[in-house]
Amino acid sequence: MTNDEKRKNLINCRRTYAERRAKLIEVTHLDGRKSGIANPKAIKAVMDALKVELDRQIEELGGDPERSGLNEIVRDWMLREHPTEREMLGDFSETVTFEELAKRMEAGEDFYAILDCTESQQREYCFTRLYELTGKDYDYWHELWLHGPEAVK
Repeated sequence: MTNDEKRKNLINCRRTYAERRAKLIEVTHLDGRKSGIANPKAIKAVMDALKVELDRQIEELGGDPERSGLNEIVRDWMLREHPTEREMLGDFSETVTFEELAKRMEAGEDFYAILDCTESQQREYCFTRLYELTGKDYDYWHELWLHGPEAVK
């Protein structure tokens, strides 16, 4: 199997996991015993970890052109680049891309409302990433957040 085929398979696997919400994770231990994880928070943590690992392997094989740069989902990037933030993500949006974040902020929406985020450190990480992706510096995004679109014209 070529690396391109492996990457496509991993992308399809990631898409399948995203489409099917897990209610139970069954684990088979090395000794053959089976046990399950049914706690919704534990399932979410396991699914987040699986997604991070799939993303890592996909990146290692050349990345997913449909989910890179501005098309990347902010939460996915946060989990990969700042894994220590995992416990603070709470209800952080699982669908908003950096492109959507930028457009909505430039239209006057609040950063925290867009991402359902409450942490200032996450905002700072995102503004730094928006600078990297758009070339508009951190201060641009900070002023936009503080004072709205009129402040950055």
